[in-house]
Amino acid sequence: MNDQPMPESMPSGDPTSRPAAGQDLGPRNTPPPASAVKRYRRLLVGLGVLAGVAVLGAYFFLTGPANDFERFQGEWKLTDARQPPTSDDEVRVAVRVTGDTWQYVTAGPGGKAYRMTLNETTDPKEIDLQLIDTTGLTGGAVLLRGIYAFEGNDRARVRVRDAYEPRPRSWDDPDATDWVLSKVRLRPTSEPK
Repeated sequence: MNDQPMPESMPSGDPTSRPAAGQDLGPRNTPPPASAVKRYRRLLVGLGVLAGVAVLGAYFFLTGPANDFERFQGEWKLTDARQPPTSDDEVRVAVRVTGDTWQYVTAGPGGKAYRMTLNETTDPKEIDLQLIDTTGLTGGAVLLRGIYAFEGNDRARVRVRDAYEPRPRSWDDPDATDWVLSKVRLRPTSEPK
């Protein structure tokens, strides 16, 4: 065994011995400075807030719209699917869907509005658009019947026919009007173009 005396600055192996007043306890027993404790607490709070934001973001990203009716809500650029896509961002024809109202948006006051009805249980899914204001029109209700499909939440394809013709049953129907809708954020009409 080692018979050399221990220096006074080191505590002895005896658990009942206590260091002398002012004696250095060594690096393991030195409490951290107050500034380090504050930084540590800020770091923990920051990580907690970041984790909370990440969980909420993931929840909203993963849940998305609950059904197709919710997916249609918003403003859409409408283009003819048979025409080649344009590279410009100009929106020539737009649709705003609010609740069950499908309304064409033009440069002036709102355009014609239709009552939108969806049937998600069919294959392909069905859409009906019935003109709301028929003042001055004669004959039966103005109704467009069609099919639709979503590509994600920001793009939809709609194929319609007038009510006196049969509803399109497939995407290969050459006689139906074929629209592509791309979700956009329209500028207010008061802004210069």
